[in-house]
Amino acid sequence: LLPTPAMAARAAALVGDEPWGREQWERLAEGLVFDGMESWLPWVADGEQLLTDLLPDTAQVLLVEPRRLRDRAADVLAEEADLARTLAITWAAVAPDEADDHAFPRLHLDIDRVLAGTSVPSWSIVNAPESPDTPVVSSSAWAPVVGSGEATVHRIQILLAEGYRVIVAADGTGSAGRLQTILGEQGVGLALAEPGRALTAPGGRIVVAALHQGVVLPELRLAILSESDLTGRRRAHRAARPQKRDSAGFFDDLKPGDFIVHYHHGVGRYGGMVKRSIGGSERDYLLLEYKGGDKLYVPSDQIDAVRH
Repeated sequence: LLPTPAMAARAAALVGDEPWGREQWERLAEGLVFDGMESWLPWVADGEQLLTDLLPDTAQVLLVEPRRLRDRAADVLAEEADLARTLAITWAAVAPDEADDHAFPRLHLDIDRVLAGTSVPSWSIVNAPESPDTPVVSSSAWAPVVGSGEATVHRIQILLAEGYRVIVAADGTGSAGRLQTILGEQGVGLALAEPGRALTAPGGRIVVAALHQGVVLPELRLAILSESDLTGRRRAHRAARPQKRDSAGFFDDLKPGDFIVHYHHGVGRYGGMVKRSIGGSERDYLLLEYKGGDKLYVPSDQIDAVRH
């Protein structure tokens, strides 16, 4: 949610139209950036824009484990609806007997609506074939070759001789040129692929595309290598962590049944503080309860991962 002048103007108008949310509308109208501000996106956004609306015509959508994806999407919608009903009463947006009929603008949409937003082709990827007609493609990571770089080069030469397409993904234009020179000096001549050109021709190519690790697909006669597969240097990928905060005062206004948002697991209900013994050590945990009976125990010293 970007604090643009247009967004601020829409938030300012809500101060009078939806007075129950005055505190949030005023913060947004002032252009302030705060934790959880994205939750108000449906109220202040100019129209509806989905991720699929941004895809070019040349895109390919991959649905990984579509059944699990749909189940999780349905859970997210149910969690949001439960939270909206609770907040509608808490903030006095509606009377308690009207909460079930009241609908806040939704932050999440039905998955079919999301997929209907694009005409690009989509493939479903599953771990196990769902029918005898399901195409099966085996794959394995490009495992580092033990020994010198000569062993890796020799392996590439063998794959090319066996009719494989070998694609080397370089992190940048400069490194693509260096890799081409280094491989060429060792007897592997790979051309630099033209941007936007399909990589369906036999032989080897070097493309500019950041890739953490390569993969080999025998049925497709295709091997994809990352720059680090050749150099042995892996790029660091660190997930953003929530800001640390002091636990003092966090539980003052928290009671069982309240909604809590976990940084990784989403919205759950606070089930109270519990003690658990793990590895012979007893610790205090926040109990978060999720739909379907799932429970998450968050160590009390890791409350920076949750907010309410």
